[in-house]
Amino acid sequence: MEYVLLEPLKLEDAYELLSFEKENKDYFERFVPSRGEDFYDHYSFMHRMENLIKEQKDGIGIYFLIKNNHGNILGRINVAEFDRESGHGILGYRIGKLYIKQGIASKALQMLLDNADTLAIHSLSAQTTIENKGSQKVLLRNGFVEDTSVAKYKVSFNNTTDDLITYRWVR
Repeated sequence: MEYVLLEPLKLEDAYELLSFEKENKDYFERFVPSRGEDFYDHYSFMHRMENLIKEQKDGIGIYFLIKNNHGNILGRINVAEFDRESGHGILGYRIGKLYIKQGIASKALQMLLDNADTLAIHSLSAQTTIENKGSQKVLLRNGFVEDTSVAKYKVSFNNTTDDLITYRWVR
């Protein structure tokens, strides 16, 4: 397995991150709806990066790049819609196509959860499609449980329809 480290998102990573997103666009869109072509435009991407960094500074988002010891971006892991009062947020992550099935997502999530106290995270929710078995395994290995209080519902993208499953983790 690659050596994995988490680095807070910073503007200096924008060019490499945009390249990573472009390289993995087709792969990611197999599992999540397209972000649209505007997402890959340099100026639009920079604007989004600035907004994410502001959210991070304001404490309403926690954004990390997953890197190896050479500084290459392997993926991303974030806690969006973070509520500082309750310590709850929505987990999201993505691993580049070249790095899947190497335990990187599991390790990155474990690292995030190991720092839950420092990051003031008390609970997380995450969703994945019923077909995304890899993501389900990552969540379950890291102590998430299926949240049966949230009904499964269908999501449509890329001319397919799939059920979404909600998972929950509580410290």
